[in-house]
Amino acid sequence: MRGLARVALAAGVKIFTLTEVLTARDTGSRLRIGTVKGSVNAEWVIIAIDAYGKGPWSQVRQEQIHLPYSKLATRSLPDNLRTSILPERQGTWDTREVLSSFRFDRTPGVRQHWRS
Repeated sequence: MRGLARVALAAGVKIFTLTEVLTARDTGSRLRIGTVKGSVNAEWVIIAIDAYGKGPWSQVRQEQIHLPYSKLATRSLPDNLRTSILPERQGTWDTREVLSSFRFDRTPGVRQHWRS
């Protein structure tokens, strides 16, 4: 998504984040999007919401698939093993009904303090 945002901004697109959309109305050639702070007319709108998104996007919510997902953590891996698994620190995942994924959670050598 960051790559898409970078290209869009370079093309002159305006991006509004953390902005709750209250209304969306098709005016024929454009969409009129209303928020608490005002409105905007747009030829195109990218709807980027999570499973708990609100607003006038009932069709998007109906098309979302809610899947179970859990997280767990292991102790740190030794350097030689860590650098042989996903050497560029990519994340991996599958697309099955019960999602599985794994990734490294922080940059090596950076201490992180956890609070409970």
